[in-house]
Amino acid sequence: MSPLSHRSEHKGLGSYDRWFGDPGLARYYFDRPLSNGGIVTRLQRVVISVSDLDRAVSFYRDLLGLPGTVGDGKAILSGARNVELLLHERETVPSDLSVALSFGVGELETVCSAWLAAGGIVVDAPADQPWGERMAVVRDPDGHLVCLTADHA
Repeated sequence: MSPLSHRSEHKGLGSYDRWFGDPGLARYYFDRPLSNGGIVTRLQRVVISVSDLDRAVSFYRDLLGLPGTVGDGKAILSGARNVELLLHERETVPSDLSVALSFGVGELETVCSAWLAAGGIVVDAPADQPWGERMAVVRDPDGHLVCLTADHA
C-alpha cells in the first residue's frame, strides 16, 4: 500500500484525480505496492544534512509537528507510513536544483505565518495550484526548499 493510499481511503484522491485526469489511473499508481518484485520495497528514510541540529529540530519537529528523538548529532523524526526523516548534523550546501521535500499540513496559512514570525523565509506564499492543491514553498533553517501543501477545502 502506498503512502497516498490513506488519502484514497478517507478523502478520495482529490487533487490526484485532477492531476491524472482519471480517478482509476490515479488509484492504479497510488494504491499498488511500491515494488513488483524489484529491489526497492518501500521508502524507508529521507536524510537531510543540517548545520545546526537544534535549529532544524525547531522547524521539523516543533513547527511541523513531526515526533521523534534527538541526540548524538542527529534527530530521527516520524513521518507518514513509517518513513523516517533523519536530520544529520554536518556541513550542508542548500540548492534549489536538488530534491525538495513536500509535507501535507492541516493549516497551511497558519504554518506559514508561524514560520515567518519565527524569522523563517517563505519563498512562495500559499496559492492554489493547477493540479488541485494549495501549496507554499518555504526554506528550512539551512536554506533547503520545503513544499507545504493542503487540499482544497
